Amino acid sequence: MDDPGPGRLAPAEPELTATERAGERAAKNATARAVGEIVGKLASLALFAVLAREVGQSELGAFVFALAWVQIAAIPITLGLDRYILRLVAKDRSRIQEVYWNVLAFKLTLAVPMTIASFLLVSALGYGGDTRTAVYILT
Repeated sequence: MDDPGPGRLAPAEPELTATERAGERAAKNATARAVGEIVGKLASLALFAVLAREVGQSELGAFVFALAWVQIAAIPITLGLDRYILRLVAKDRSRIQEVYWNVLAFKLTLAVPMTIASFLLVSALGYGGDTRTAVYILT
């Protein structure tokens, strides 16, 4: 901006509207999420590179299987509840504590039987010791 000169005040920046503030907040959040995703992907790449060198093909295969198993087993636990929280809190921020604890309790209620079922199923299907151990640890 141009210097207003001695003794003169610079014009004040216009106040942002609620929509503009929300847009700026959304842009910052999207940037933070994108950076987090990139860091996560690079960390995963590094993890798999190290695992492949250190443990070998068979053990890496067991680890990848366990990751896939856990992701599938977690589907009934999540049930879209994260989006539900976002919708409710976006409508009424004062409900965040209530909604958060209710959803957490619901997820834990689902997680216990799903974890037991996962353990039983991976054992019943006859997977080897390394694979079962990986599933047990990651679940």
